[in-house]
Amino acid sequence: MPISPPQWKHTAESITKTGEAAIKAHEAAFNKIAQIKPEECNFESVLTAMAMANVNFELALNPLDFMQYVSTEESVRDAAVELDKKTSEYSITSAMRTDIFEVLKAAEKNTDVSKLTSEQKRFLEKEISDRRRSGLDLSAEKREELMAKKKEISKLSVDFNRNCNEEKGGIQFTAEELEGVPEDSITGFPKSTDSQGREVHTMSFKTPDYMPVIDNAKRPETRKKALLGYEKKTEQNEPLFEQIMALRQECASILGYENWAAYRLEPKMAKTVATTDEFLSDLRKKVTVLGKEEVDTLMKLKEAESKELGIPFDNSFRHWDMRYLQRLDRQRTLDLDNEVTKQYFPVEHVIKEVLAIYQELLSLKFFKIEGAKLWHEEATQWAVFDADKLEQSQGSEGFLGFMHLDLFPRENKYGHAAVWCLIPGCVVSDGISYPIANMVANLAKPSGGKPALMQHNDVVTFFHELGHAFHGLCSRTQYSRFHGTHVERDFVEAPSQMLENWVFESSVLKRISKHVDTGKELPDDLIEKIIAARDHGQGLFNLRQLFFGTFDMRIHTMKDKPEKISELYEKMREDICLTDGEGTVSPGQTGFAHVIGGYDAGYYGYLWSQVYSADMYATIFEQDPMSKASGKLYREKVLYPGGSRNATETLKDFLGREPNNEAFMRKLFAGAKK
Repeated sequence: MPISPPQWKHTAESITKTGEAAIKAHEAAFNKIAQIKPEECNFESVLTAMAMANVNFELALNPLDFMQYVSTEESVRDAAVELDKKTSEYSITSAMRTDIFEVLKAAEKNTDVSKLTSEQKRFLEKEISDRRRSGLDLSAEKREELMAKKKEISKLSVDFNRNCNEEKGGIQFTAEELEGVPEDSITGFPKSTDSQGREVHTMSFKTPDYMPVIDNAKRPETRKKALLGYEKKTEQNEPLFEQIMALRQECASILGYENWAAYRLEPKMAKTVATTDEFLSDLRKKVTVLGKEEVDTLMKLKEAESKELGIPFDNSFRHWDMRYLQRLDRQRTLDLDNEVTKQYFPVEHVIKEVLAIYQELLSLKFFKIEGAKLWHEEATQWAVFDADKLEQSQGSEGFLGFMHLDLFPRENKYGHAAVWCLIPGCVVSDGISYPIANMVANLAKPSGGKPALMQHNDVVTFFHELGHAFHGLCSRTQYSRFHGTHVERDFVEAPSQMLENWVFESSVLKRISKHVDTGKELPDDLIEKIIAARDHGQGLFNLRQLFFGTFDMRIHTMKDKPEKISELYEKMREDICLTDGEGTVSPGQTGFAHVIGGYDAGYYGYLWSQVYSADMYATIFEQDPMSKASGKLYREKVLYPGGSRNATETLKDFLGREPNNEAFMRKLFAGAKK
């Protein structure tokens, strides 16, 4: 390897010291650039110098910021959070420097654009347009006002995310209340005695605890209690959420945009609020028809289930009924029981085989680094190579970067599944930097002496998130701002969404499965049911996605906020998802970290990008998913360039034509046709 593996020995003191030094170094570099005389401003003296300062800033700070999500030491997390606030505040100030804007404009004037590469042209355009969008054409008074509001948004956002990351709540249930919940899940719940002297089991709000209860608990009151508790777990975020929404609208007004969504959409593929609203509205009309058919089916099932359990039938489709009834329907119509299928997905085997599949598909080679000094003993470190170059050079070439996996839940750790592409693969002052991609997840851990198992949907998530990691590891750009997943926000999910198709392929399912007791792979009949289940419940699933996307657009386009955003959240959920909350109002938006952490006016992108992911898979991979030639084409045309060109250009180059929505619509309504 050309570089040594990274060491994760950060302390609170080192985080603070290193972070402050990085900020000072970046400021000094920009001060020097700002002093360049107008006639001496050119691409090299200004743009290249800025690019070097920016990448050095990222190399120093990104690993430190990451520690707030994974460190077991409170002092380290605290230091990382405080540094995040300082960095965000400094970045806002730096982006608002008028002296830098002036030298940029002078450099543009003095540069012969025809002699620049396409990536250099894009870099120049983005650096100038970003500053115009940041308000540098405004008066000094307006700029100060805007900067103050942006800094306040940044502070509130850091606090919001920390509340999500460090949530430690839970709900106590008796064994009777947990009737129907798998025994291996209950075994993992801590036992205690409540105030009434009853033995109770505490369900945390971590995914491996919560999902088995909401999916399987037979008693509606148990499911209701679990769901309402889950949605209130970060209710302290409610005032923060409302303040952030109000401040964003104020920023948009200062910048001359009608609303925050108009501002955020401008550089994306969708471009405008009208285009985005039309996409969501048109799709909602089509999907609601399918959703209503599914509700009718589930309500008949609920009536029969109520009679069977000897409880009153309320003739309502509650929020906490949906996943439970969908599981029952899937189990009865497809004869598919998730508790049966998960016996074939031991966590250790799935991880090993999925990594092997990615190596084959993308022509990569991974080596686990033993004895690595990481932030937790369960995290692992991997060196990633280009397999072909490694073989040709007999082991001396082909190094791509490092990957870290931190896959199991613990207190104070990020509570979902995500990837941080911390270090970009791009040009630096002394050559190139090698990327570092870290995946964090919360897979089930062994309990009661039994191996940890995964639901099939957990396998889908694992495969999806790894796709983001390899987007970072397989990308090489000149500038860090274009590396890997730094593409248009409404395209960023498309590559990983495309890769989800692999875990619905028969050959792949056989490979990644191994029964926990017998060691046998999934039988053909069970594989057929898993594949069929993919189309099951697509109406209600996509209505839920449409609810999140539409709610996101609503809160970022309204000028006068409702008295309580929680009430808007509940009303829109009932209208779009076709479910009923029995008069309850939960602050579900207080855990909706997407719209605080970068997906603001962007959640529609999950559905928007499905159009492209379906087209890419159907056109290139469907006939032979494990084709090495197709995998190399994907690496070359989609992963390698990152955001160094428009996503539309990337798609046309990969597909050999303009993208279309035909494959997406076939997939969306596949269940209805059956």
